[in-house]
Amino acid sequence: MFTEELLCTVSGNRGFLEKYFDPDHIPGKVNPILFKDEVFVLLKQGHHTRYMSERIFADCQFFPEDYIEISNVETAVKLVDQIQGVSFFPSYFVCGENQMIRNLQTFSVDGLTIPPIFSTFNIFYREDYPLTRYAQAFIDITQDLFGNINPE
Repeated sequence: MFTEELLCTVSGNRGFLEKYFDPDHIPGKVNPILFKDEVFVLLKQGHHTRYMSERIFADCQFFPEDYIEISNVETAVKLVDQIQGVSFFPSYFVCGENQMIRNLQTFSVDGLTIPPIFSTFNIFYREDYPLTRYAQAFIDITQDLFGNINPE
């Protein structure tokens, strides 16, 4: 099991960011109401991320007038980058290597208490069957990536 933070994510396009911030002083946290007039990219109903996004909107006392609903997280991330939109994504999808590939700017959500997202990643194998070196490498990479692995 591992935990992730839900991050407010916007296009990293300099023109977009300059509408809200001095480019030399971009904060680490924002209140999402700052972007209330922008296009939001939301996952469709039924996704846990959508539920959490709606909780954020309720706490901020607004729901975006302009939004696009998408069923796939990767497509939603690409749309935020391409259309200069705003969304909320688990950190795994928009930080580290994923952030470098795309032109994204992420922020912690300021002024609200958002519980972390808990995810479980399971790898099953038979104890009486030897692991190939590739399977062992996959397990090692997974543990390095996610940490907090509880072997049982």
